[in-house]
Amino acid sequence: MAHRSLYWSCTSFANWIRGIPKPDASNDWSEWEKRARKAHPLRYWIAEDVLDAMQNFLWWPLDKLWNLRCYIYHRCVVHTHACIAHSRNLQRGQWHDVGSRFLPCLFNELVNFVEIEIAGHFIAWGDEETRKKYNAPFWATGWFHWKTWRCSQAGLDYLNWAMTQTDKERLKENEKHLAQLTQQAVAAREIKELYTWWTQIYPKRPDPYESNCKEPHEIQKTYETEDTAMLVRLMHVRNRLWV
Repeated sequence: MAHRSLYWSCTSFANWIRGIPKPDASNDWSEWEKRARKAHPLRYWIAEDVLDAMQNFLWWPLDKLWNLRCYIYHRCVVHTHACIAHSRNLQRGQWHDVGSRFLPCLFNELVNFVEIEIAGHFIAWGDEETRKKYNAPFWATGWFHWKTWRCSQAGLDYLNWAMTQTDKERLKENEKHLAQLTQQAVAAREIKELYTWWTQIYPKRPDPYESNCKEPHEIQKTYETEDTAMLVRLMHVRNRLWV
């Protein structure tokens, strides 16, 4: 929950109790959990279950208030129950066939994910210098987060960082050179490519019917093929669209 500045089970104190530090990013959390449980079963239980139970008990009133706030925010402000196309892609008040709504609605949601959700996540977990770098207002995160703060550069910088993550922490010192990109890194690269295509390449495609093309129908068919391919790629990465 965003109102909790930090989960107790993710603190340095919890790492000390557990005996095994919790990684910032992992390619396989289940494998880390197995290693941690096996190394120190009782200490793992205290760090993960006991600390969480204590925090949940103490934070119960604020949790309920935060849940109410989240319902109103999601229902009335950001409308997370719907996919809505930007007016620059689909003109408001005009009829648009269902088939023509898929591409702009889904890719506009991808843009919102990068520029709002990821950017906000990057700011929320960053330090004061990070906030200053992106000129984030006080209402960008936390209890005061109500308006929609958008920052494409913050979202892209987070993706650039995520794209470099490897599984070297799971390897022995003499195996570090065998490290591979994590699933998070692979997904971040794909998300960035799709975002770049929609925001930079797609808008600049020439209108085949307004240019001097000899075969506008063929060009339009090429565009439709490209659109379909990008939609398929977006569907393949959809399960990684969370922060």
